Amino acid sequence: MLQDIALVVIKIVTHSVYSEVLSGIIASWLCWRLWTFTVLPVFQPDAPKELPYLIPFLGHARSFIGNSEDLINRGKQYFNNNGEPFAITVGEKTLYILTEPEHVNEVYKNNTTLSWDAMLNDLLIGFGINPSIIDTLWKKMPIEIARQSRPDVDPAKVPPHLDTINASLTRSIDRHLKWSHLKARYPSLCTTRDSIRHLSLSQFCSDVLVGAVTRTFFGEKIYDIEPGLTEALQDFNTDAWMLVFQYPHGKNSRISKARRKILKAFDRTSRLPISERDDQAWLIKTCMSELEANGVGHEDRAALALMIYWALTLYSANINPYKLGFWMLTYILSDPTLHAQLLAETRPAFTHTHTQTDPNNPQQPQTQINIPHLLTQTLTPLLHSTYLETLRITSGSLSARKITHPTPISSKILSPPHTILLAFRQLQMDTRAFGSYPTHFDATRFLRDKSLASSLNFKPFGGGVNYCPGRFFAQQEMFVFVASVINKFESGGGDEVYIDLKRREDF
Repeated sequence: MLQDIALVVIKIVTHSVYSEVLSGIIASWLCWRLWTFTVLPVFQPDAPKELPYLIPFLGHARSFIGNSEDLINRGKQYFNNNGEPFAITVGEKTLYILTEPEHVNEVYKNNTTLSWDAMLNDLLIGFGINPSIIDTLWKKMPIEIARQSRPDVDPAKVPPHLDTINASLTRSIDRHLKWSHLKARYPSLCTTRDSIRHLSLSQFCSDVLVGAVTRTFFGEKIYDIEPGLTEALQDFNTDAWMLVFQYPHGKNSRISKARRKILKAFDRTSRLPISERDDQAWLIKTCMSELEANGVGHEDRAALALMIYWALTLYSANINPYKLGFWMLTYILSDPTLHAQLLAETRPAFTHTHTQTDPNNPQQPQTQINIPHLLTQTLTPLLHSTYLETLRITSGSLSARKITHPTPISSKILSPPHTILLAFRQLQMDTRAFGSYPTHFDATRFLRDKSLASSLNFKPFGGGVNYCPGRFFAQQEMFVFVASVINKFESGGGDEVYIDLKRREDF
């Protein structure tokens, strides 16, 4: 009897304790939420309002990682699309979101209270560069080193070696698209001598573009050192946002494994005798020699090479070129009229002659690509418009700036040490600039209204002092690749995932 009474008393007390704890947690949460999202904004009217969230400290981290575009759109709707900067909390960080073109333009012009350098330092460390050498990287290069490494470069002129890099890229893309190369790459998909069936379009674009660009910059030897480099670069690029936003990731995460593999390949390549890496691009050879002359070691040089490569070729400000190639081909191949028009427009850029017949490979023509023809807008207006529209529809990463001093934007004051995010996607889906159906792909949109290319709402390569230097490289890469594919091959069976390729008889 006494034992039963004791058990009842214990249950009541335990229940009471649990209830008190639960009540305390709920009361604390309600006080926090009331203070954070109702009371505090009254005392800070100049601060951007914050998008409410449920869990303290965590904030919108899960939503930001899962779908940042949806989160930002939700924020715009919550604040009635008033155009004002608003704040979101992601873990321990406060991010100010800008979605108006005028505000973004203000950020591009501001180099006094906003800093890209602070973001860049964090990024350098994230890419694997030792923090102790960052000061060395920012120092002005000794004049004797500059004269020795680039004696023929005039700062007032375009570097003479860029044309060489572009020509090398064109040859590399053409080589990757040779039928003999494709048959060797996809032997199980070759149903006949002249056709490949059920080829992953995404894998095809990645194999060609990542492989071609990597060989253009680092030479052939790097694939002998690391045959799986293309896949590692893809994995790294997929999660590179973690480095940009300093998101925690473990040593066994996908990006960490990919980074180690890439850095090892770059490091081993940099240790090769110069004679074995003579086919590297001038940009890489010059940067590496200057870093070596400044006392930067092999490991740090490899990390910096990865960052340069990622910025110029894998990311190009706000796009992934091989994904852009995928989407351009998807839109073109799914529209027979657009396909035929682009084929007619780009065909004059291709001339070819057949070499002496190889008994084992009877059709090996040499193709010459007239790059100036492809890049001249008056000669290929539809290609230019299709490229810009694909950029608008499919690109839209977030660009960041670190706030170093209080910064007025519109009617709000953005405070340090928080970060500004420029929401390109929302700019490019603005009905005020792109009409009633901005999510609809229209290959002639930029053809009908040429002013859209210079609109404040269209900034696929950034702007201001951070206007992407790789934009011309990316454009030529896309034009050569897409024009080559539609001219060299008859394509069918496209379903945005797999395609069939058949070599054209005259190629």
